[in-house]
Amino acid sequence: MLRVLTMLLAATGICGAAALYVGARLVVPLGLPNPSRAIAWLVVAVPAVGWPWLLVLRHYFPGAWAEVALSVVYVALGLFSFLFAFTLLRDAAWVGLAATAKVVGAAAGAGAPGWSAWLTTAGAWSPPWLPASSFTVMVLALAAAGIGAIQAARPRLVAVTIPVAELAPDLDGLRIAQISDIHLGPLTPAAFLATVVSRVNALHPDLVAITGDLVDATVAERGVEIRPLAGLAAPAFFVTGNHEYYWGPTAWCDALTACGVTVLRGDHRRVTHGGATLVIAGVDDPARGGADGPTSTTRPDTALDGAPAADFYLLLAHRPSVGYTAAVAGVDLQLSGHTHGGQVCLPGGRLPFGTGLRSHHHLARGLWRHGSMVGYTNRGIGACVVPLRTFCPGEIAVITLRRGPEAVRVVGHKPDIK
Repeated sequence: MLRVLTMLLAATGICGAAALYVGARLVVPLGLPNPSRAIAWLVVAVPAVGWPWLLVLRHYFPGAWAEVALSVVYVALGLFSFLFAFTLLRDAAWVGLAATAKVVGAAAGAGAPGWSAWLTTAGAWSPPWLPASSFTVMVLALAAAGIGAIQAARPRLVAVTIPVAELAPDLDGLRIAQISDIHLGPLTPAAFLATVVSRVNALHPDLVAITGDLVDATVAERGVEIRPLAGLAAPAFFVTGNHEYYWGPTAWCDALTACGVTVLRGDHRRVTHGGATLVIAGVDDPARGGADGPTSTTRPDTALDGAPAADFYLLLAHRPSVGYTAAVAGVDLQLSGHTHGGQVCLPGGRLPFGTGLRSHHHLARGLWRHGSMVGYTNRGIGACVVPLRTFCPGEIAVITLRRGPEAVRVVGHKPDIK
């Protein structure tokens, strides 16, 4: 209890400081009259400070009121995140320009250019253009949040072809539908998973892989919403993600098993396709703890222990970084999720701060290779915390194995789920 309280107070302090900063730099300069100013402060402060406490209250006092309140706060938190980011970027740019102007002005003396004096007028805290720029920041934040909300509601179908040298003839054309990171919870419509299942069945896959973070609620709260998975027309396999461990992994795994989904927790299954044999292995997410034990369910080598000889070895692992050890264990293809592809990206889908994540940047989404193993990181269907996917729409992937030596490539994508 003390640990939870400490985390709550820390989160409240950090988020409260961010809310004060946005209010001081965005709300105050607009000079709004009351009650408009009070409403603007509430829009800024309540989602930033309230979401940690609502999470705890929802846990101890579940009910419809908590679901509605959390949904509203999460939507507002998405907008606040853009307000904070754009305000910070604007102020950082201003500080840089003001510092440059002072240097130029000092060097030029009496002949300093007019723009130098204009930039440094009234100091960096309250320049003359602050109200106009504050209004611009608000418009940009609303636009970014609007784009994110639309793209979060419209996952795409991504078709991927993976050529495999010396692939068994009967596996040539094998189709695997992958869904990941749906995050069933307060912000997910009750019928959403049924729509996903319908679209997956329309792809006529041979197998379905569900690579974790299916839920953001307890079985008591959302158990009924996974029942459409029983309608999958192809054999389905599931591995846990980190979010399953926040809401009771054993209960969720039992519920999935009841829907006819095969749950893989550090083990494997042998599957035949025509005259060919596949071994499908799955590992638990490291969030379960104890990953260093010799019988850990998070290790690919343990998951494949005792596996029969097969024509192809497929691993389902929520985190793509598992691939560093999976390749050594003899895996041919790893399917993962977890990253959401960045969830909120720059225009064009580029990952923000990608150059600072160079060591794992290539694992963030799409196809990648480690040694002789090919991996695919699914962007996921849902969203985590804020219900936005700006310039990074969700996806359902249909992966087709083909016999051939050519390079791995993505062959197409288009909007699919409405």
